[in-house]
Amino acid sequence: MSCVKSRRLFLALWPDAATRADLAGALARLTFPVGARPLVSADWHVTLAFLGTVPEVARASIAARLADFPVLSAPLVLDALSWWEDASMLVLEARHVPPALVAAQAALCAGLVESGWRLDARPWRPHVTIARAVSSAPALSGGVSCVWPIRRIALAESLPTVGPTRYALLVDHELI
Repeated sequence: MSCVKSRRLFLALWPDAATRADLAGALARLTFPVGARPLVSADWHVTLAFLGTVPEVARASIAARLADFPVLSAPLVLDALSWWEDASMLVLEARHVPPALVAAQAALCAGLVESGWRLDARPWRPHVTIARAVSSAPALSGGVSCVWPIRRIALAESLPTVGPTRYALLVDHELI
């Protein structure tokens, strides 16, 4: 057993209070299938890079990267409710991602890889997970959409315990 403290970390866009409220309002009309586990609003985020298990000593150098993320004027519009059947998840994703956000996420990941971090090779699909254990597409009348101004980036931890929240915000950086 290792005595090195580690955490499961990721970098993400984190919503401000107004964006969280807008997203909650947009999702209020959803009826989830029986057994679905909606995420609490405190857990809503858009992952930019998942680092996996990281030694505690590396946390500060990863957090320092938040300051390098550029200020972006175009918001992310989450406008496609999708049931990811393979993962049993309901997500709200973007049909169109601002090119500047695509470039900023790619630069962030490239910097992490250059520093020796191994990242998921799958293409980035910006989304917010709405519910887990979703066995079928939910009932919905009308579309769901949320405009997410890109104002905050965060270093967060995926918590090992099952509880009301799955993620802990470790470092929050406001983009100005």
